[in-house]
Amino acid sequence: MPRTKKVAEKKEEVATKELKATIHDFDIIRAPIHTEKTQALQTNNNTIVLQVRFNATKDEIKRAVERVFGVIVDKVNTITVPKKAARRGSRYSGFTSRYKKAIVILNKASDLGEIAKLAREQ
Repeated sequence: MPRTKKVAEKKEEVATKELKATIHDFDIIRAPIHTEKTQALQTNNNTIVLQVRFNATKDEIKRAVERVFGVIVDKVNTITVPKKAARRGSRYSGFTSRYKKAIVILNKASDLGEIAKLAREQ
């Protein structure tokens, strides 16, 4: 049997297996990021963009997304967004918070509509 069939069968098994999300998984995923660019990525490339815990690794992010949303993740890219100077009026100056952004590429079999329904229910 060719290797690609074995990989495809393994991914189907993971998709059918009910994985329970833990508190740690919900701690890793902080919030979705909604901009015009992320909306274009969702419609064209089947990806979702999330703000995640700053010290989370790609493997942790992948496992958390698969468990929380019940989808198959193909790839995870991360970006560290640095803090920036910000002013509130002429008196107050400070910085915005730094954070980590994760661009999660989902498998073609996964549907973003299901994730949106889950998000509305919670």
